[in-house]
Amino acid sequence: MTESDRQQRATVPSISELLNRFLTRRSLDAEAMDAPEPVGEVQLYQASDLLAVSPQAAMIDAWEAATRLTGREKALGFVPRRFRPPSEWARLVRRAEPRCLIPCCVGVFPQLVRDASPLLTADLEQWQTTPSSSWEMPEVEGWGREHLAAGRPAEALFAVGMLRIAGQYEAASKLLDRIRSTAPDTWADVLANEQAALLWFLGDLAGAERMWKAHPQSGNGVVLYNRGVTALCQGRKDAIELFDRASAAWPESSTWHHLARMYRTLAETL
Repeated sequence: MTESDRQQRATVPSISELLNRFLTRRSLDAEAMDAPEPVGEVQLYQASDLLAVSPQAAMIDAWEAATRLTGREKALGFVPRRFRPPSEWARLVRRAEPRCLIPCCVGVFPQLVRDASPLLTADLEQWQTTPSSSWEMPEVEGWGREHLAAGRPAEALFAVGMLRIAGQYEAASKLLDRIRSTAPDTWADVLANEQAALLWFLGDLAGAERMWKAHPQSGNGVVLYNRGVTALCQGRKDAIELFDRASAAWPESSTWHHLARMYRTLAETL
């Protein structure tokens, strides 16, 4: 190793530092956010003394996949910052169990990765651990169906994301199928990502990876990131390049950018 290589490695932040960096950024963004209609109170998590997750900030991050894959808010038919989630969203943000690895899809927000301790081990099984509990959310399921019947697929898709986080995969799958049959053509790429993400949550990494590799926007940061997470789950070094490309596609102001950088550092330890 040359002296230049040693100096470069010495400047690479640790996983813990990167975790605190991206969570702190979102915490500060939440404080500064101009949100005329906040959706709930702030909940503090002990995993980081600097972290404060607001449902409003989490909601905006939870729409990142859709806004990136459509390229413009007009194609979605609404403005994510002004979106009104169901009242259960604030409870979900507070109650959801921490995760080590997450895909970028509707309803998922980077603040779910709020405990770095499992990532500091070389145990892939710990990284892939799924939440130990699930809970029914009939109100959310009904809310999604009602909005879909009223011609508002965005609300229905957000309900799919909430059901996934709650571990209600069958309900999420059924609602997603109904959305796919009625959503506008401009949503095709978004829905392809959501279908792959559902397979990922169900543990079908091979199926999810096939869908993301065949995705029409294979060079989009969202798809590159999701392929990186899948590679990381399987202990593969190609995750490094995928996360490099994904993080470069996001501005540094994005929490997803910093999560991709953290995962990239993690991939170097494989």
